[in-house]
Amino acid sequence: MATLTLYGPAEDLTALWVATDAAARHARTTGHDARTLDQLRFDLLTGLAWTALDTGHLGCCHPHCTTTDRSSSAANPDAARPADAARLADAARPAVGPVLLGRRRGRPATVHVTVPLTSLRGEDDAPGDLDGYGPITATTARRIAAHATWRRLL
Repeated sequence: MATLTLYGPAEDLTALWVATDAAARHARTTGHDARTLDQLRFDLLTGLAWTALDTGHLGCCHPHCTTTDRSSSAANPDAARPADAARLADAARPAVGPVLLGRRRGRPATVHVTVPLTSLRGEDDAPGDLDGYGPITATTARRIAAHATWRRLL
């Protein structure tokens, strides 16, 4: 297990919390999901991260999300304010649309796990090693490796 702590402007963290909480509550009321709201919130946020690693970008992939046009009052609620205030507000607001994940030495963002082949094949439960963190269970290593690109080290 690990802990992630976010520190930032209250309005941004409140927006993150409210959006995540609303999505978790919606998932809870529309299905027969017995997980707690905390579990649903966690799964929603980690789902965004795993999807980003799979697709190479973070955020919406729908064509309407990829526009950065904020000139209309519908797209820009600050349009009624003076131009300087609207420009400052837009500069602080994140760009609309998907954000490409950075690359390191030409390679996309990756999760590095070292695990014995016998654990991957289910022959034993020797732990794996999550780069930057430490030991993880064989079950977790198998789950990460299930949809991964493998590189062999001997």
